[in-house]
Amino acid sequence: MEELRFELIAHDVDAENEYDSCFSNTTFANVDDCTDDFSQTSYRATAELGTGSFSHKLAYSDSTTEKEFFSEGQSSFAADGELERFEYLGSWNGMESLRLVYGVDLETESIDDGSVQEGLCPTAPYDCLTFLVEVQPIG
Repeated sequence: MEELRFELIAHDVDAENEYDSCFSNTTFANVDDCTDDFSQTSYRATAELGTGSFSHKLAYSDSTTEKEFFSEGQSSFAADGELERFEYLGSWNGMESLRLVYGVDLETESIDDGSVQEGLCPTAPYDCLTFLVEVQPIG
């Protein structure tokens, strides 16, 4: 029996915060006029297929985040980041007492804070490529 399933999840968040006890950008004195702005957009798309003794799951997700801090109305720090991920996970239940699980995962992260702009895998995207093969006893 074949089973096919699709899923799409999305989130969009915008927030503003006010708090006390930060440092002035000009005098470095402790001040109580502190705010920050936060924005995050993320989504994930998934497709799953089950065919007899095999199952397959393919997914893509992306999340972007922007955050900026203010002291006395002046920007004191800001950062933008992104996380992108491709996943494949499969399994084979061909024996009553044994299951084979296999997959691949590619993840890319980046951050830009105005002074540093880099990703988790600055030399090559393959540094974040992960393979999985696992044999699991059942029961």
